[in-house]
Amino acid sequence: MQRDRHFFTVAYGRSKSATTALTALRFLVEYGRTCDELGEEVTIDVYADHVGLSRSQGFRRQSAFRKCFPADDVLNVWRIVKPHLDRSSFSREAPAAQAVFVGAMKCGQS
Repeated sequence: MQRDRHFFTVAYGRSKSATTALTALRFLVEYGRTCDELGEEVTIDVYADHVGLSRSQGFRRQSAFRKCFPADDVLNVWRIVKPHLDRSSFSREAPAAQAVFVGAMKCGQS
């Protein structure tokens, strides 16, 4: 990611799809929160079960993240966005709304 670009801009630029970009950001939020709640890094199967998705939906969301942020580890990105998200008024919103908030954040990753 280039400096002073927003997460959504980077995700959309790589995927050429607003749906894929938002799916990637939603995966970031849901997977990060799942790992936090369970106290460990989890498999996609555990993530999908925890958030109420089918296994294939879990893998599709992970794939969207990898397409949008191919050089980034999801938990490393989560550690960057989580403090800002938790301080925001979006912290108690649904994951889709949290993903929109994260998308509006500036990023300085790869």
